[in-house]
Amino acid sequence: MIHNSNKVGAHDTSIPPWGCPHDRSVLASRCAAVRTLAEAVAELPVLPGARQALEAECACRGAVAAQALAGSAFAMERPGDGALRSVAPSPGGDFAQGDAWGKNEWEGLLLRAAAWVRGKMEPAGLLALRDAVPGGLDRKGVGGHRRDAPGAGGAAHGGAQEDRAEPLIAAFADWFKAPAMAGEEPAVRAALAHYHILSLRPLSSGYGPAARLVETALLDAAGYRPGSRLTAEFYLGRFTEYEARAPVHPALRTDGGGRKDDPTPFVAFCLDGVACGVRQAGERVAEALRRVVLERHYEELRQARRVTARQHALLRLLLEGAGQPVGIRSLCRHSPYSLLYGRASEQTARRDLKRLSGMGLLAVSGDGFVLNRRALNA
Repeated sequence: MIHNSNKVGAHDTSIPPWGCPHDRSVLASRCAAVRTLAEAVAELPVLPGARQALEAECACRGAVAAQALAGSAFAMERPGDGALRSVAPSPGGDFAQGDAWGKNEWEGLLLRAAAWVRGKMEPAGLLALRDAVPGGLDRKGVGGHRRDAPGAGGAAHGGAQEDRAEPLIAAFADWFKAPAMAGEEPAVRAALAHYHILSLRPLSSGYGPAARLVETALLDAAGYRPGSRLTAEFYLGRFTEYEARAPVHPALRTDGGGRKDDPTPFVAFCLDGVACGVRQAGERVAEALRRVVLERHYEELRQARRVTARQHALLRLLLEGAGQPVGIRSLCRHSPYSLLYGRASEQTARRDLKRLSGMGLLAVSGDGFVLNRRALNA
């Protein structure tokens, strides 16, 4: 269920301590699109097992993208079990190189972020979240964040930086918890939290991952899960645009802080990320439903003796497979299809492919055939 107060009124002219307010009129169409898309996906029925698989997949992908943004690229050694391993440092991101962190660790950080936004949002809580992310404080308790973060000017965080951060975080929390923000669109609130926490990166690069964790926690609470877990992928794929729209707090600028930032472009970018993640999750739910319906259809064809047991087994294998085209040679010689056709003649394989294609269950693709997943759409 999408929690939406839907009380967006006229353009808010109040000025937060760090810059200009966002322009709601510019964001209205994106807000409506995100809300409509999320509600449509929420209405789709999904089996418990499929939902758990989708949650795990989105969590793994989110963890991989989150750490890639933080400075390390990842490979999933054993998909499905949440085992993620660092393989190489990334040239971009918030850290020069971070420790490996997998799905379970990322979920733990999200829980900490969720606890912070549900509570009083004390500065100490955000500082603790910042230091909990890989690349934060090292074993000696010395600041381990990268010193060349955008706008950092070579500053490493320490006691003086803590003194500067705490009043800024407190001011943000007061503004964020004010009654005027309670009526804001949930996805916009999440993006604004992302924007303003991200603006503290000159003090510590740890605020980058912390900002994205807080945004994801707020989106989760608003009902956008599991699509909310995929926003990090969107930011990673458009990293140049993400950085181009990223803020620097006026009080932390080296240019004198004369200009005032408009968060609207960054918030619009974040809303596009939410829409992308929700859309991908919806597509996976729709694919799971399509699979259930096709399995039922194939079974009905088998019981009506319109397909043989071997043809039925072939359809099931193709439904479970990666979608690669199959031909006569692959059916007879390559696993797992050779279990069905290894001892059969090529004439039998050709006959079955022709039969299933004629029924509209298979479609021609290059030199072979693929499953027609839209066989029942006509």
